[in-house]
Amino acid sequence: MLQPLDEHRLAPLLTPEVALEIYKRYIDVKLRWIKDSNAERPVYRLIYELVTISRSEPSSGFVNRKLRYIDARSGELIWGKY
Repeated sequence: MLQPLDEHRLAPLLTPEVALEIYKRYIDVKLRWIKDSNAERPVYRLIYELVTISRSEPSSGFVNRKLRYIDARSGELIWGKY
């Protein structure tokens, strides 16, 4: 089983630095207010959430997809759903 795998070049072609540059193009911050219900008086906190966005779709806000992986050989983006 290992011999057939050994015949394929499985080493990454992207360096970690290149993968990070690709990833940085698809991240953004989403701001959200949350109410702390444990306090006597309502306390609101502003939360910064890191989100990944699809730049290929029209700019209509945040897309309900998450960048899961970047292919280490081709640089292809692999998206998942929330």
